[in-house]
Amino acid sequence: MQIVFKNSFARVLFLAVLTAAFGVGASAQAVADVDAVVQKMIDAKTIPAAGVAVVRDGKVVVAKGYGMADIEAGTAANESTGFQIGSVTKQFTAAGIMLLVEDGKLKLDDTLAKYVPDVPAKWSGITIRQLLNQVSGIPNYTAGGKLVHEKIYAKAEILGLVKDLPTGFEPGTKWEYSNTNYFLLGMVIEKASGKSYPDYMNGRVFKPLGMTSTVVKTSGLKIKYEAAGYDLASGKWQRATLDDPSQPFAAGAIVSTPADMAKWTIAVGEGKLLKKTSWDEALASGKLADGKPTNYGFGWQIGKLGETDYVSHNGGIGGFTSYHVRFPAENLSIVVLVNTVSGAPTQLGTWQ
Repeated sequence: MQIVFKNSFARVLFLAVLTAAFGVGASAQAVADVDAVVQKMIDAKTIPAAGVAVVRDGKVVVAKGYGMADIEAGTAANESTGFQIGSVTKQFTAAGIMLLVEDGKLKLDDTLAKYVPDVPAKWSGITIRQLLNQVSGIPNYTAGGKLVHEKIYAKAEILGLVKDLPTGFEPGTKWEYSNTNYFLLGMVIEKASGKSYPDYMNGRVFKPLGMTSTVVKTSGLKIKYEAAGYDLASGKWQRATLDDPSQPFAAGAIVSTPADMAKWTIAVGEGKLLKKTSWDEALASGKLADGKPTNYGFGWQIGKLGETDYVSHNGGIGGFTSYHVRFPAENLSIVVLVNTVSGAPTQLGTWQ
């Protein structure tokens, strides 16, 4: 699997950071390289703003905001600016599931119907593990352009978009990205924990890690430190049409900051929050029924850059782009958050 960059900014920034970090470690030059690349992209109107976090050996090298979080209000981005992270949310949802496994409240090989009884019969035998690994065969509800961006959806309405469609394949026999898998995992969390997904994630994941500015966005929630999302039209930035957060839910509704994402990637690198066995499972490639690897763990893509292993995930949602990559052998992590999707390729559905 190749690393997929959502736009030219992410590609150039990633390569600059990677070169600096591999070459000289956590040095002032690495920070200067990041600053220079980001400013160049802002000047070229590739992005309005960005949040960047670079962590090496458990220490924060960079946690900064750049550019304008809100052009109309004249608000500059900083390390505490919130960005919608899109499908980078999935690694948090997966961690929430693993906490419930550790609590003894669910098992990875439990069936979906045990926690979400009203699903179609053809989905009922699909396991929690198969949802996490994206091997369920359940169609992707964000595909096909059926969603109305600003509409508030009930969960049953979201599932109704795909419940009558045939499954794509026998569960476990093929890998295929589907946001429906992680939407359903959010519903599993709510049933198994007895709490709403936002409350559970805040209490079990965000607060324990000191991620005090990270929230699951819900319909009508105003986050004063959140950046505005933008599209580029005729050389000018204009406000993007945003998706109501009822739509992405556990598949992509988290808002976080550069400073908080640095805390998250340190937690991943140092094995915080979860037991080692849980992290090992989450960060390992799943396997199909024939034994072939999926190159996807629990909310993490698994791959190599040359001979160097990495785990990562992209995110893309109306007005925002994100990318989180970790190189375990180098103990290096990079997070890029951007408040535009202009020029970004759409792959794997609306929320990658």
